[in-house]
Amino acid sequence: MLDALAEELVLASNILGELAYDLGADETTLRRHMTSLQKIDQLTQSQLAIADVLRGIDDPDAAVAGVTLEEMADRIRAAMAGEPAPVVAAHVIRDCPGQIVG
Repeated sequence: MLDALAEELVLASNILGELAYDLGADETTLRRHMTSLQKIDQLTQSQLAIADVLRGIDDPDAAVAGVTLEEMADRIRAAMAGEPAPVVAAHVIRDCPGQIVG
């Protein structure tokens, strides 16, 4: 089950990456939405990291040690230790008023 979920995350990451590539190919879109495209890239990296952790669940500490996104690794370690997750600044997406993402 965990491997299947990991593969779904990889698939979703690939789809998002292709979307970002397509949007970034247009210079006007790239200039207007560079920050949003970078967030898509960060999301794809997060999904790939989660997929790797799911695949390495037999050794959670080693799996989390492989997470290269430092803030994400810190949040996972805190959760594993039963501690509150470090506070992450939320971002308001201009195109979706009221929607908060971390």
